[in-house]
Amino acid sequence: MADFRAALQQGIERNKRYPLRERRRRHQGRSVVAFTLHRNGDISDIRIVTGSGHPGLDRAAVSAVEKIDGQFPIPPELARESWQFTVPVIYRLQ
Repeated sequence: MADFRAALQQGIERNKRYPLRERRRRHQGRSVVAFTLHRNGDISDIRIVTGSGHPGLDRAAVSAVEKIDGQFPIPPELARESWQFTVPVIYRLQ
């Protein structure tokens, strides 16, 4: 279960893009996104639970989750029809 959760988080991170406008404005933040993952990997009910304070970063966090739609079916051994997730998506300038 922990391995699957880690793989899901990595998938979101791989699809995370830092919006150019937010980068230029030097905005940083942490968006917390909740969603439902279904057995076949489909994702629904994506929503911001805690915003970063910057709408552009929040939209980008939702987009990162949307991009993994269909990529992570729930393994049969976990015997779940759906699974609720809440994940942080952090935008930090380096």
